[in-house]
Parts: sequence; C-alpha cells; structure tokens
Amino acid sequence: MGIDNFFVKYKPRDLAQAPKHVNLREAMIAAIQDGYWKCGDRLPTELALSQLTPYSLGTVQCAIQGLGT
Repeated sequence: MGIDNFFVKYKPRDLAQAPKHVNLREAMIAAIQDGYWKCGDRLPTELALSQLTPYSLGTVQCAIQGLGT
C-alpha cells in the first residue's frame, strides 16, 4: 500500500492541540496497529514523510524517535 493517503486517514482528530510530532507519532502508531504497515514492512523514509505530511523534517525525526519510547 502506498503512503499517499496515510496522514489523511490516520491523523488524530482529538490531538489538535498536541505538539506536531505527537500528532504524527500517533498517526504512525495508528497506521501500524491498523495494518496499514505490516510486520516486516519498511516505514517511509524521513524525507518521504516530510514531503507527504504538513511537517518539517525535524518534526518527522522527532516523531520517529518517539516511536521507540
């Protein structure tokens, strides 16, 4: 599955006031839990995520770091 509609589909609606990296991290977690990305799939690169979401590369990097915690 492509990542063209990933953020539109999984963007958290109830975290509108949360920091940007939290919104992206929660969207990524939701996509993984929903099976959008399956076990063994490679996640999109940081650059791809920054191009396909409204977030900067730094925000994307912060969100990805937060996946490990």
